[in-house]
Amino acid sequence: MSKPKLWIVSVREPIFYGRMYRRLVERCPDRIGGVILLPNPATHTLRGFIGETVYRLSFLGLRGFAYASWRYLRAAVSGEGDIARAARANAIALWSVDNIRDAAEVLRGNDARIVLASVAARVGAAELSGVPCGWINTHCGPLLRYGGLDAPFWCLYHDEPQLTVTLHYMDAE
Repeated sequence: MSKPKLWIVSVREPIFYGRMYRRLVERCPDRIGGVILLPNPATHTLRGFIGETVYRLSFLGLRGFAYASWRYLRAAVSGEGDIARAARANAIALWSVDNIRDAAEVLRGNDARIVLASVAARVGAAELSGVPCGWINTHCGPLLRYGGLDAPFWCLYHDEPQLTVTLHYMDAE
């Protein structure tokens, strides 16, 4: 019996998760069952863009915001964090969906057994129950030092030499 393939569920984000998942897809294409991408809330709607811009400006300040914007644009233009491009180049099934419920339907319809995700805040018990081996949440940044939504930023801010990834198993409990 063959080992179950890993499915990736993420948002379109080229700096942190995008780069990590792109590398995984390129290095282990035969172990990936499919890639499901959700819209990035910051760029999907005008309201999301304005909200994220205001939040980032107040959180990072003008200089930090300019630096983060430059990094985002550079990554988006270069394609270094383009998971979709890597999936297509490696003939891996790719879905773009609007929400986590649609992602769960794709997973169930393809008999996905294990999921690597960076969208833990969006996943509920219904989505978790549809994947027999479970979901593994990826959290970029060492949790003990930089817990929360902006852990990758704090790693950059504190000039960490490496960006660590913490994995945790998710279930309904």
